[in-house]
Amino acid sequence: MKKRLSVSLGFLLLLAVVFAYAQQMTLKVPVSFPFMVVAKTLPAGEYQLMKTENGAAFRIMSGDKEGALAMVVTRLSRDMRLPEPSSYVVFDKYEDHYHLSEIWFPGEDGYLVNTTTQKHTHETVMMK
Repeated sequence: MKKRLSVSLGFLLLLAVVFAYAQQMTLKVPVSFPFMVVAKTLPAGEYQLMKTENGAAFRIMSGDKEGALAMVVTRLSRDMRLPEPSSYVVFDKYEDHYHLSEIWFPGEDGYLVNTTTQKHTHETVMMK
């Protein structure tokens, strides 16, 4: 009986840790310009970027509406010589459009979700 109780408590603790970790993987970002995720254009507004359970993509949502799905291309190494920044996202601007490119959480390496070989500039938007 004690073993069953211990296993149950351990399972509940594990669920609590997983739930807490999942809560940390949401980023709220106010974007003041329309932007593209893959081929979908999203209007300016406040967005939540939520990492999927398997870590292969981010759901981009405005309020309770699904906006787009950004697949993770690769991870980006943080420069350890620089102070740790807050959470932020990076947009590449080319062809007069902003394209979601990078997602950064504090204490983690970044996530590359779009890349281009075209000449472009970067626009960084800090987490709210």
